[in-house]
Amino acid sequence: MSSQDGMTCYFSDLEPIFQHADKDQASRRLIIGMLHVTNKISQKRLTEVFKVHRNTVSSTSAQFRAKGMASFFEKKTGRGRTVLTPKIIESGIQLLAEGKSQRGAAKVLG
Repeated sequence: MSSQDGMTCYFSDLEPIFQHADKDQASRRLIIGMLHVTNKISQKRLTEVFKVHRNTVSSTSAQFRAKGMASFFEKKTGRGRTVLTPKIIESGIQLLAEGKSQRGAAKVLG
């Protein structure tokens, strides 16, 4: 592995095998998973070279096995922004006044 001019390059037997921008975390995670799954480098060595926790190696390997290369570049979906409208705030206050816990009120309000 070599980093120069903002690019990281990976080598196998002195031949470059993959290159990505230093800031490209998806490609970095892909390489970690791929190297572990193909038995090129042990989990322990990957944690040392990439300075990541062993759970990171395990999760990237599992992701690579289950979903393949493309999964590392898919747009992550989230729940979206929570918008507290005046109506939701009023309902929340009412639920708390009725004795509901914060967690209980949040569950009711969604």
